[in-house]
Amino acid sequence: DMEATATNIGFAIDNSGYSDKEIAEMMGLTVQSINKWRHGYCIPDMENLFILSRILEMPVDDFLVPRGVRTVA
Repeated sequence: DMEATATNIGFAIDNSGYSDKEIAEMMGLTVQSINKWRHGYCIPDMENLFILSRILEMPVDDFLVPRGVRTVA
């Protein structure tokens, strides 16, 4: 579920203490890319999802929500 996954990504970033700009710089991406993930316009590919999980020190599974399952956040 792309919308729920985006919600989880946004929640994790909000609680990380990092700004979108800081995460973008650490990942070598644009702030716009991070913003698109947050708002569900797209989700990160597996490589970027893994990198984001390492930066935020959380498992990749915590971001992903299968279709039909709602977030618990």
